[in-house]
Amino acid sequence: MIRRPRSSTLFPYPTLSRSPNFFASMGIKKDLLPAAFTADEIRRGVHLDPAAPSVSLSSFAKAPFLLLRPETIAYERAVRLCAQNGFAPNIRLQLDQLATAYRSCGAGLGITLLSDTVVRMSDHDEPVVFYKLDSDDVSRDIAVMWKKKRYVSKAMEEFTKLAVEMFAK
Repeated sequence: MIRRPRSSTLFPYPTLSRSPNFFASMGIKKDLLPAAFTADEIRRGVHLDPAAPSVSLSSFAKAPFLLLRPETIAYERAVRLCAQNGFAPNIRLQLDQLATAYRSCGAGLGITLLSDTVVRMSDHDEPVVFYKLDSDDVSRDIAVMWKKKRYVSKAMEEFTKLAVEMFAK
């Protein structure tokens, strides 16, 4: 079993660098700027510091959301987080992958909830800032599991080592 230390759900929010005239209403709220993180700060784990600033999801209650499809755990968690903050998300798009939601957010289509793993593993940065959510319901355990008393192949051993290495960062 691999347990990742408490990680946070991140909240990318599009910046205006790409289309200032088209997405003027999508600008960063000035009162939240001190709580914003860059992709580089996420990769360095700055947001994992307990003293790192966080925001309430209710600050973004009127924004258009980019969520995964309803049959996913990510969708259920996002809707639950919104409900805990007193609103139902205004869902603009339902997508198949977190990476697509991240890129769509970078294109200015809305905001999304995603794991810091998506940012750390992304091959390029989107023009967004990230917010750490002020909630106890933003972390999860990641595990590799196998049946007891069964043969564990060399490939499985190597996969487990790789996964431990990848999520230990």
